[in-house]
Amino acid sequence: MYDRELHPGAASWFKSSAVAMIERVGGYLAILDAHGIEWERCESDAPGTVIYDDAQQVVVRPDRSRLGEPTAVSGYCAGSV
Repeated sequence: MYDRELHPGAASWFKSSAVAMIERVGGYLAILDAHGIEWERCESDAPGTVIYDDAQQVVVRPDRSRLGEPTAVSGYCAGSV
């Protein structure tokens, strides 16, 4: 799924129903905050082409026409936001 040549820009997104997993994110965000790393919560109904799907998450490849644009299901991105 994360092969950069097969699926450039692939990213994992929590499903909105994955409440228990989403609740655990706060601790990781606190670590990013402590190190001065910016993060942003993103949401979307159409984050890209689904290449993996399970009960908690989807992994998507952004649509080629949107590779340079921010993509947002429910997720967090860190670093160069």
